[in-house]
Amino acid sequence: MRICLMGLAATVAVLACGAGSAATAAGYVYTALDDPAAAPGATFVYGINDLGQVTGYFSDISGLNHGFVESGSVYTTLDNPAAAPGQTFASAINNAGQVVGTFSDTSGLSHGFVESGGVYTTLDDPAGAPGQISASGINNTGQVVGTFSDTSGANHGFVESGGIYTTLDDPAAYAGQTYASGINDAGQVTGYFFDAASGIARGFVESGGLYTNLDAPSFGDTFASGINNMGQVTGFVYEIGSATQHGFVEIGGLYIFLNYPGASGYTDGLGINGLGQVVGIFGDASGGTHGFVATPVPEPAAWAMLLIGFGSLGATLRAERKKNGARAPA
Repeated sequence: MRICLMGLAATVAVLACGAGSAATAAGYVYTALDDPAAAPGATFVYGINDLGQVTGYFSDISGLNHGFVESGSVYTTLDNPAAAPGQTFASAINNAGQVVGTFSDTSGLSHGFVESGGVYTTLDDPAGAPGQISASGINNTGQVVGTFSDTSGANHGFVESGGIYTTLDDPAAYAGQTYASGINDAGQVTGYFFDAASGIARGFVESGGLYTNLDAPSFGDTFASGINNMGQVTGFVYEIGSATQHGFVEIGGLYIFLNYPGASGYTDGLGINGLGQVVGIFGDASGGTHGFVATPVPEPAAWAMLLIGFGSLGATLRAERKKNGARAPA
Protein backbone atom coordinates (compact mmCIF):
# COMPACT_ATOMS: atom_id res chain seq x y z
CA MET A 1 0.00 0.00 0.00
CA ARG A 2 1.39 3.41 -0.93
CA ILE A 3 -0.13 6.74 0.01
CA CYS A 4 1.06 9.84 -1.82
CA LEU A 5 -0.49 13.24 -1.33
CA MET A 6 -0.30 16.14 -3.75
CA GLY A 7 -1.52 19.64 -3.10
CA LEU A 8 -2.32 19.34 0.61
CA ALA A 9 -1.10 22.90 0.83
CA ALA A 10 1.14 24.85 -1.47
CA THR A 11 3.50 25.55 1.41
CA VAL A 12 3.88 21.98 2.65
CA ALA A 13 6.06 20.35 0.00
CA VAL A 14 6.12 18.37 -3.19
CA LEU A 15 5.82 14.68 -2.36
CA ALA A 16 7.48 12.08 -4.56
CA CYS A 17 4.59 9.94 -5.78
CA GLY A 18 6.03 8.09 -8.74
CA ALA A 19 8.83 5.65 -9.29
CA GLY A 20 12.33 6.95 -9.67
CA SER A 21 14.23 9.73 -7.88
CA ALA A 22 12.80 11.86 -5.11
CA ALA A 23 11.37 15.32 -5.65
CA THR A 24 13.00 18.22 -3.89
CA ALA A 25 10.93 19.38 -0.92
CA ALA A 26 9.83 22.91 -1.71
CA GLY A 27 8.52 23.61 1.80
CA TYR A 28 11.86 24.09 3.60
CA VAL A 29 14.51 26.76 3.94
CA TYR A 30 17.94 25.17 4.27
CA THR A 31 20.83 26.58 6.33
CA ALA A 32 24.31 25.04 6.20
CA LEU A 33 26.25 24.53 9.44
CA ASP A 34 30.03 24.23 9.70
CA ASP A 35 31.83 24.34 13.03
CA PRO A 36 34.57 27.01 12.70
CA ALA A 37 37.00 24.64 14.47
CA ALA A 38 36.40 21.91 11.88
CA ALA A 39 38.54 20.96 8.95
CA PRO A 40 36.86 21.96 5.66
CA GLY A 41 33.96 19.64 4.88
CA ALA A 42 34.08 17.79 8.19
CA THR A 43 31.00 18.85 10.19
CA PHE A 44 28.31 16.30 11.05
CA VAL A 45 24.98 17.42 12.56
CA TYR A 46 22.74 14.85 14.26
CA GLY A 47 20.34 16.47 16.73
CA ILE A 48 18.19 19.54 17.40
CA ASN A 49 15.95 20.50 20.31
CA ASP A 50 12.86 22.69 20.41
CA LEU A 51 15.01 25.75 21.25
CA GLY A 52 16.90 25.33 18.00
CA GLN A 53 20.11 24.19 19.70
CA VAL A 54 22.01 21.80 17.47
CA THR A 55 24.51 19.07 18.27
CA GLY A 56 26.84 16.77 16.38
CA TYR A 57 30.57 16.38 15.93
CA PHE A 58 33.41 17.65 13.77
CA SER A 59 36.86 16.51 12.71
CA ASP A 60 39.64 19.03 13.14
CA ILE A 61 42.60 19.51 10.80
CA SER A 62 44.49 16.80 12.72
CA GLY A 63 41.71 14.29 12.14
CA LEU A 64 40.56 14.31 15.78
CA ASN A 65 36.82 14.20 16.48
CA HIS A 66 34.98 16.41 18.95
CA GLY A 67 31.34 16.91 19.86
CA PHE A 68 29.75 20.33 19.69
CA VAL A 69 26.63 22.27 20.57
CA GLU A 70 25.60 25.21 18.38
CA SER A 71 23.28 27.79 19.94
CA GLY A 72 22.63 31.14 18.29
CA SER A 73 25.64 30.68 15.98
CA VAL A 74 27.94 30.10 18.98
CA TYR A 75 29.73 26.73 18.91
CA THR A 76 30.79 24.99 22.13
CA THR A 77 33.17 22.04 21.85
CA LEU A 78 32.52 18.85 23.84
CA ASP A 79 35.30 16.42 24.77
CA ASN A 80 34.49 13.60 27.16
CA PRO A 81 37.33 13.40 29.71
CA ALA A 82 37.03 9.59 29.70
CA ALA A 83 37.61 9.46 25.94
CA ALA A 84 40.79 8.91 24.03
CA PRO A 85 41.91 12.19 22.44
CA GLY A 86 39.65 13.11 19.54
CA GLN A 87 37.11 10.34 20.10
CA THR A 88 33.94 12.14 21.26
CA PHE A 89 30.83 12.00 19.06
CA ALA A 90 27.61 13.84 20.05
CA SER A 91 24.28 12.61 18.66
CA ALA A 92 21.23 14.31 20.22
CA ILE A 93 20.18 17.11 22.57
CA ASN A 94 17.02 17.60 24.64
CA ASN A 95 15.31 20.79 25.75
CA ALA A 96 17.31 20.88 29.01
CA GLY A 97 20.51 20.96 26.95
CA GLN A 98 21.54 17.43 27.91
CA VAL A 99 23.64 15.88 25.14
CA VAL A 100 23.91 12.18 24.40
CA GLY A 101 26.60 10.54 22.33
CA THR A 102 29.36 7.98 22.10
CA PHE A 103 33.05 7.95 22.92
CA SER A 104 35.93 5.55 22.49
CA ASP A 105 38.31 5.02 25.41
CA THR A 106 42.07 4.57 25.21
CA SER A 107 41.57 0.82 24.72
CA GLY A 108 39.39 1.42 21.68
CA LEU A 109 36.19 0.36 23.47
CA SER A 110 32.97 2.25 22.73
CA HIS A 111 30.61 3.63 25.40
CA GLY A 112 27.59 5.88 25.47
CA PHE A 113 27.49 9.11 27.47
CA VAL A 114 25.16 11.82 28.66
CA GLU A 115 26.63 15.30 29.16
CA SER A 116 24.71 17.65 31.46
CA GLY A 117 26.17 20.96 32.55
CA GLY A 118 29.72 19.78 31.88
CA VAL A 119 29.26 16.51 33.80
CA TYR A 120 29.67 13.30 31.75
CA THR A 121 27.90 10.07 32.72
CA THR A 122 28.98 6.84 31.01
CA LEU A 123 26.39 4.38 29.68
CA ASP A 124 27.08 0.65 29.21
CA ASP A 125 24.26 -1.84 28.64
CA PRO A 126 24.89 -4.87 30.89
CA ALA A 127 23.54 -7.15 28.14
CA GLY A 128 26.23 -6.00 25.74
CA ALA A 129 29.77 -7.10 25.20
CA PRO A 130 32.27 -4.83 27.01
CA GLY A 131 32.79 -1.57 25.14
CA GLN A 132 30.28 -2.27 22.38
CA ILE A 133 27.59 0.40 22.79
CA SER A 134 26.59 3.60 21.01
CA ALA A 135 24.02 6.11 22.32
CA SER A 136 21.98 7.98 19.71
CA GLY A 137 18.92 9.73 21.16
CA ILE A 138 17.59 11.39 24.33
CA ASN A 139 14.15 12.75 25.22
CA ASN A 140 13.09 15.45 27.65
CA THR A 141 12.65 12.95 30.51
CA GLY A 142 16.26 11.80 30.11
CA GLN A 143 15.52 8.42 28.51
CA VAL A 144 18.31 7.36 26.16
CA VAL A 145 18.25 5.05 23.14
CA GLY A 146 21.04 3.43 21.21
CA THR A 147 22.50 0.15 20.05
CA PHE A 148 24.72 -2.48 21.61
CA SER A 149 26.49 -5.59 20.35
CA ASP A 150 26.29 -8.74 22.45
CA THR A 151 29.08 -11.28 22.96
CA SER A 152 28.08 -13.10 19.75
CA GLY A 153 28.34 -9.91 17.70
CA ALA A 154 24.56 -9.47 17.26
CA ASN A 155 23.18 -5.91 17.37
CA HIS A 156 20.17 -4.83 19.40
CA GLY A 157 18.49 -1.54 20.19
CA PHE A 158 18.08 -0.42 23.79
CA VAL A 159 16.23 2.11 25.92
CA GLU A 160 17.92 3.29 29.13
CA SER A 161 15.68 4.85 31.77
CA GLY A 162 16.96 5.58 35.26
CA GLY A 163 19.74 3.02 34.92
CA ILE A 164 17.40 0.26 33.67
CA TYR A 165 18.10 -1.07 30.16
CA THR A 166 15.40 -2.57 27.94
CA THR A 167 16.39 -4.44 24.76
CA LEU A 168 14.60 -3.77 21.46
CA ASP A 169 14.46 -6.23 18.55
CA ASP A 170 12.09 -5.74 15.63
CA PRO A 171 10.31 -9.08 15.07
CA ALA A 172 10.73 -8.73 11.29
CA ALA A 173 14.52 -8.37 11.56
CA TYR A 174 17.31 -10.80 11.00
CA ALA A 175 18.37 -11.92 14.49
CA GLY A 176 20.77 -9.31 15.83
CA GLN A 177 20.13 -6.63 13.22
CA THR A 178 18.05 -3.95 15.02
CA TYR A 179 19.41 -0.43 15.59
CA ALA A 180 17.63 2.23 17.68
CA SER A 181 18.32 5.89 17.00
CA GLY A 182 15.66 8.26 18.38
CA ILE A 183 13.08 8.61 21.17
CA ASN A 184 10.32 11.10 21.95
CA ASP A 185 8.73 12.10 25.26
CA ALA A 186 6.01 9.44 24.90
CA GLY A 187 8.74 6.78 24.80
CA GLN A 188 8.18 6.01 21.10
CA VAL A 189 11.44 4.77 19.59
CA THR A 190 12.57 4.90 15.99
CA GLY A 191 15.43 3.24 14.19
CA TYR A 192 16.02 0.68 11.49
CA PHE A 193 16.58 -3.04 10.98
CA PHE A 194 17.59 -5.43 8.24
CA ASP A 195 14.62 -7.44 7.06
CA ALA A 196 14.79 -11.21 7.52
CA ALA A 197 12.87 -11.86 4.30
CA SER A 198 14.40 -9.35 1.88
CA GLY A 199 17.65 -8.28 3.51
CA ILE A 200 16.89 -4.59 2.89
CA ALA A 201 17.00 -1.91 5.57
CA ARG A 202 13.61 -0.78 6.88
CA GLY A 203 12.71 1.87 9.39
CA PHE A 204 10.54 1.24 12.42
CA VAL A 205 8.61 3.00 15.17
CA GLU A 206 8.23 1.04 18.41
CA SER A 207 5.47 2.09 20.81
CA GLY A 208 4.51 0.04 23.84
CA GLY A 209 6.10 -3.09 22.39
CA LEU A 210 4.33 -2.73 19.03
CA TYR A 211 6.44 -2.19 15.90
CA THR A 212 5.27 -0.25 12.85
CA ASN A 213 7.69 -0.66 9.96
CA LEU A 214 8.53 2.17 7.56
CA ASP A 215 9.32 1.82 3.87
CA ALA A 216 9.60 4.91 1.68
CA PRO A 217 7.76 4.41 -1.63
CA SER A 218 9.84 3.73 -4.76
CA PHE A 219 13.09 3.39 -2.84
CA GLY A 220 15.32 0.57 -1.61
CA ASP A 221 16.77 0.87 1.90
CA THR A 222 14.98 3.10 4.43
CA PHE A 223 16.85 4.30 7.53
CA ALA A 224 14.87 6.09 10.27
CA SER A 225 16.89 8.36 12.54
CA GLY A 226 14.75 10.65 14.70
CA ILE A 227 11.21 11.11 16.01
CA ASN A 228 9.49 14.14 17.55
CA ASN A 229 6.59 14.42 19.99
CA MET A 230 4.04 14.51 17.15
CA GLY A 231 5.33 11.16 15.91
CA GLN A 232 6.96 12.65 12.82
CA VAL A 233 10.00 10.61 11.76
CA THR A 234 13.05 11.72 9.83
CA GLY A 235 15.69 9.62 8.13
CA PHE A 236 17.10 8.91 4.71
CA VAL A 237 16.65 6.53 1.80
CA TYR A 238 18.77 5.10 -1.02
CA GLU A 239 17.69 5.25 -4.63
CA ILE A 240 17.26 1.76 -6.05
CA GLY A 241 20.42 0.78 -7.92
CA SER A 242 22.24 3.91 -6.79
CA ALA A 243 24.28 5.21 -3.86
CA THR A 244 22.34 8.51 -3.94
CA GLN A 245 20.57 9.30 -0.67
CA HIS A 246 17.64 11.59 0.10
CA GLY A 247 16.35 12.74 3.45
CA PHE A 248 12.71 12.36 4.41
CA VAL A 249 10.06 13.29 6.92
CA GLU A 250 7.40 10.62 7.46
CA ILE A 251 4.01 11.56 8.89
CA GLY A 252 1.67 8.63 9.38
CA GLY A 253 2.72 6.89 6.17
CA LEU A 254 3.10 10.09 4.11
CA TYR A 255 6.63 10.99 2.96
CA ILE A 256 8.14 14.42 2.31
CA PHE A 257 11.58 14.16 0.69
CA LEU A 258 14.46 16.50 1.50
CA ASN A 259 17.38 17.47 -0.72
CA TYR A 260 19.81 20.20 0.25
CA PRO A 261 20.11 22.56 -2.76
CA GLY A 262 23.27 21.75 -4.67
CA ALA A 263 24.11 18.70 -2.57
CA SER A 264 26.25 16.04 -4.18
CA GLY A 265 25.45 12.38 -3.49
CA TYR A 266 23.46 12.60 -0.31
CA THR A 267 21.16 14.55 1.96
CA ASP A 268 20.47 12.65 5.20
CA GLY A 269 17.81 13.62 7.73
CA LEU A 270 19.12 12.69 11.19
CA GLY A 271 17.13 14.62 13.80
CA ILE A 272 13.79 16.44 14.08
CA ASN A 273 12.36 18.73 16.76
CA GLY A 274 8.81 19.53 17.81
CA LEU A 275 8.58 22.42 15.34
CA GLY A 276 9.33 20.13 12.41
CA GLN A 277 12.87 21.46 11.90
CA VAL A 278 15.15 18.76 10.52
CA VAL A 279 18.92 18.52 10.89
CA GLY A 280 21.33 16.28 9.08
CA ILE A 281 24.25 16.18 6.70
CA PHE A 282 24.84 16.68 2.99
CA GLY A 283 27.74 16.06 0.66
CA ASP A 284 29.48 18.63 -1.52
CA ALA A 285 31.10 18.17 -4.93
CA SER A 286 34.55 17.95 -3.35
CA GLY A 287 33.63 15.01 -1.14
CA GLY A 288 33.17 17.08 2.02
CA THR A 289 30.34 16.80 4.53
CA HIS A 290 28.39 19.68 6.06
CA GLY A 291 25.55 19.95 8.53
CA PHE A 292 22.23 21.58 7.75
CA VAL A 293 19.03 22.78 9.36
CA ALA A 294 15.88 22.53 7.23
CA THR A 295 13.22 24.91 8.57
CA PRO A 296 9.64 24.46 7.35
CA VAL A 297 7.91 27.25 5.47
CA PRO A 298 5.76 28.79 6.86
CA GLU A 299 7.84 29.44 9.96
CA PRO A 300 7.93 26.65 12.55
CA ALA A 301 5.00 27.78 14.75
CA ALA A 302 2.59 27.96 11.82
CA TRP A 303 4.00 24.74 10.37
CA ALA A 304 3.54 22.96 13.67
CA MET A 305 -0.11 23.97 13.82
CA LEU A 306 -0.63 22.78 10.24
CA LEU A 307 1.08 19.46 10.87
CA ILE A 308 -0.90 18.75 14.04
CA GLY A 309 -3.88 18.30 11.75
CA PHE A 310 -1.72 16.61 9.11
CA GLY A 311 -0.25 14.28 11.75
CA SER A 312 -3.73 13.38 12.99
CA LEU A 313 -4.68 12.42 9.45
CA GLY A 314 -1.54 10.33 9.12
CA ALA A 315 -2.14 8.63 12.47
CA THR A 316 -5.66 7.74 11.37
CA LEU A 317 -4.33 6.28 8.12
CA ARG A 318 -1.69 4.31 10.01
CA ALA A 319 -4.28 2.96 12.45
CA GLU A 320 -6.55 2.01 9.57
CA ARG A 321 -3.67 0.21 7.87
CA LYS A 322 -3.00 -1.77 11.06
CA LYS A 323 -6.69 -2.62 11.48
CA ASN A 324 -6.85 -3.92 7.95
CA GLY A 325 -3.72 -6.01 8.46
CA ALA A 326 -1.89 -4.34 5.58
CA ARG A 327 1.90 -4.21 5.41
CA ALA A 328 3.81 -0.97 5.34
CA PRO A 329 4.58 0.30 1.81
CA ALA A 330 7.14 -1.89 0.07
